[in-house]
Amino acid sequence: MTAPTFELVIRQQPEYGRMSGFANPKDVRLLAPPLIVQAKAHIEDRICYTLPEYHQSLICKVVLSENIDPVAVQQPSRPATIPIGYDSNLLGTGISNCHVLVDFEENRGGMYFIFPDLGVRAVGIYKLTCYLIHMDLTLDSFPVAATIETQPFQIYPPNEYPGKPAQTQLSKWFAQQGIKTRKVV
Repeated sequence: MTAPTFELVIRQQPEYGRMSGFANPKDVRLLAPPLIVQAKAHIEDRICYTLPEYHQSLICKVVLSENIDPVAVQQPSRPATIPIGYDSNLLGTGISNCHVLVDFEENRGGMYFIFPDLGVRAVGIYKLTCYLIHMDLTLDSFPVAATIETQPFQIYPPNEYPGKPAQTQLSKWFAQQGIKTRKVV
């Protein structure tokens, strides 16, 4: 069998969030709606929505962009002791395992990565970059199989936060299949 190439698709895009701040690390104000990414595999001339032999070895990691708001207030610099790959502005679980779920639009199984608890500490406009990583233990390193970037989204200060949004149809559908999501506050 030919090794697949992968493509990522943003199925649910964060639109906004409320800043979480730096005072209490347990006080995470969640992005709304939560990020949902789908992986599709291409083998020769066909698209595969699920590949059972890859489900256990695919993960998706998200990284927060620098604040892209041109009028943003300069944020304090990060301490030199923060390990490489750690972003002090992104809160929550930045890595997701592959979940095989049925899509309500296409009524077929798919490979999804759900990020229900992401938050951002500082006010601004940001993007998330998603990296699909194939954790093949027979290799010396774990290659990035695909990447995709979200559209920009706004993080508001508490006094300008537009309010808690309704849960999306996709989030509800996946919750019915056992995906745990936290409520937006």
